[in-house]
Amino acid sequence: MQLYGFDAYQIAGLFGVAFYLGSYAALQTGILKGSGYLYTAVNGTAATFVLISLLRDFNLSSALIQISWIVLSIFGLTRLYIVKNALRFTDKERFLISKKLPGLDNDIAKKFLKSGEWIDIESDSILIQHNEPISCLYFLHEGRAAIMRNNIEISTCEKGDFLGEVTCFDGKPATGTVKTTEKVSCFRIPIERLKEVAPAGSVLRQRLEESIAFDLRVKLSDLSHRFEEGLAVSS
Repeated sequence: MQLYGFDAYQIAGLFGVAFYLGSYAALQTGILKGSGYLYTAVNGTAATFVLISLLRDFNLSSALIQISWIVLSIFGLTRLYIVKNALRFTDKERFLISKKLPGLDNDIAKKFLKSGEWIDIESDSILIQHNEPISCLYFLHEGRAAIMRNNIEISTCEKGDFLGEVTCFDGKPATGTVKTTEKVSCFRIPIERLKEVAPAGSVLRQRLEESIAFDLRVKLSDLSHRFEEGLAVSS
């Protein structure tokens, strides 16, 4: 079979070249991730097409390169599947991920979770002190905590909330004191470890910052409602 003067083997070779160049261009422009399924699959497909083209004009060195590329692609796809799907999460971990890091790859989420710990903290415990740098980022799984300024409660945090998220990356002093109002169960990760596992520009850092920004909008809205209610009562 021929098409525009090219036979089937030449066409297969051209497809292979197109897939190779296309995948590399997509990688360099950020369209594809080198650690993703698609990039690996496209490269394996490219190698397969080039190998088919060699059936007519065989070249041992080229054939060995393409066979190796195919084998490595299959290995890479298998490894990705195992890493992304064989990981197991507890109910607590699944709740945190679904609440704060939805859609994050399992291996990245697991790395984040392994960097912290799940702990229980008694009532009336100070987790964060106003005007002092925070040492840990907290995620409440059970229980409640109060955000206080000058010994006055200005807001509350409940299940599914971050604590200390406002200044966890910039190192500035805490904007308020956070005190548990009942026994809580939470995830705690030290700030230094957080910065290591979620460096600037990483996917995890981006997801955390998006989640933190959303939480901040919710908390500001809650404060606004409280202020309006206070004005209504005073009037």
